[in-house]
Amino acid sequence: MKKAPLKIRKGLTLIEVMVAVTVIIVAIIGALTFRYFCALDARKSSVQTTAGRLGQLLLEGWSGLGGRAISDPYNIFNPASLSNAASELAIIADVGPSSPSGFNSFGSYRVTADGAYYYATLSYQDDAANGLRVLNVSVAWPEKYPVGAFSGDDRSVNFTTKVNLPGG
Repeated sequence: MKKAPLKIRKGLTLIEVMVAVTVIIVAIIGALTFRYFCALDARKSSVQTTAGRLGQLLLEGWSGLGGRAISDPYNIFNPASLSNAASELAIIADVGPSSPSGFNSFGSYRVTADGAYYYATLSYQDDAANGLRVLNVSVAWPEKYPVGAFSGDDRSVNFTTKVNLPGG
C-alpha cells in the first residue's frame, strides 16, 4: 500500500496570530508609557529650572544692591522693578512661602514667567558679629502647575548668600 502524501499547511493558526498581536500591543503600550513619563519629567525639569533662575535673579539683584532691608535708609531694591512691559516676567506683591526661622521678611511676590505662577519670598538675617547680612530667597510653584493658588504643599527651592552689612 502506498501512503498518501502529507498535506503541508501554509499560513498561521489563530493562536499564533493572537500571540503576535498581544506582543505588539504590549510593546506599543510600553513605548507610549515611556514617552508620557519622559514628557512629564521634561516639564518638571523645566519648571524647576525656571524656579531656580527666578531665585537666582532675585538673589543676585538684591545682593548686588547691598542686601538692603526695608527699614534701611536708601532702600533701593524693589523686585517689582525687574518686570516691565517688554519682558515676559511680571512680579507683583502677593503671598509666598514662609521665611526661614529667625529671618526678617523683606516681602512676598507672585512672579509670572513662561505663563506660569511662581511665588517668591525674600528674607534676611543680620549677623552683626561678623558684619554680614544673610539673604534668603525661597521660590515655590503650585502643586497644580501652572496657575494654581499658593498653598503650603507647594514645591520650593531656597537660595542663600551673604553680603556685608549696609553701612558696615
